[in-house]
Amino acid sequence: MKTLYLSIIAILLLVTGTSNVFGQNQNTEQTVHIIIPSGSATPRCSPLCFVPEDVTVTRGTVVDWVNKDLVPHDIASGQASDNQTGTIFDSGLIQPGRDFQYKFDRTGTYNYFDLVHPWATGIIRVSDSIHSNIVPRVITARTDRDSYYGWDAITITGATNGYIPDSDVLITIKDPHKNTIMKDDVPLQQDSNSYLAKIIAGMNFTESGTYEIDARYGTAQFQTFFDFNTASPEKILQIKA
Repeated sequence: MKTLYLSIIAILLLVTGTSNVFGQNQNTEQTVHIIIPSGSATPRCSPLCFVPEDVTVTRGTVVDWVNKDLVPHDIASGQASDNQTGTIFDSGLIQPGRDFQYKFDRTGTYNYFDLVHPWATGIIRVSDSIHSNIVPRVITARTDRDSYYGWDAITITGATNGYIPDSDVLITIKDPHKNTIMKDDVPLQQDSNSYLAKIIAGMNFTESGTYEIDARYGTAQFQTFFDFNTASPEKILQIKA
């Protein structure tokens, strides 16, 4: 899949006692959630193997990694290429649906990665100079295949790191000329912060080429692409022969 990661538009300021969007409640320590989304066990998850993968937090913040994938993950400090792996924290295997928390009491920049799937990397920046946590609202989108043919079913899945009440994920499909050919409002599952959409590559898909999927949730946006061919696979083989 050819994937384009757009800069995330929204920056969410999480202030103690003002919001519980990310598990932060009045009169409690601040908590920031990082989603391990479905599909992060494959190398093509980059650059969104973690949602979000780069956050800035105030010293004393608890970071909570939540495994929304279908396989276990192991979050460890350091980088796969150094000899500091797991010296600050190591989650052990986080089973699907479970989480791992670590409280950052010292300022600094903390690299981390997945010991099981080392291409998945992230950064936690801890500072005393900010008064609230800076967490970008992020959404992802991916298709179940890289290419499709006429009347194929296209499955689109994704995840976000924040739930907005009474808001759906807006999926827009654009043809090779950037013309909008389809829009769909897809509900977000609050228990998993994920969504699933299925569309048919039908009459709106009139020409071969690269099509664009635009996923929006609140002010977060993500784009990904897939190839489409109006001819059937059998017909393409006949032409090549």
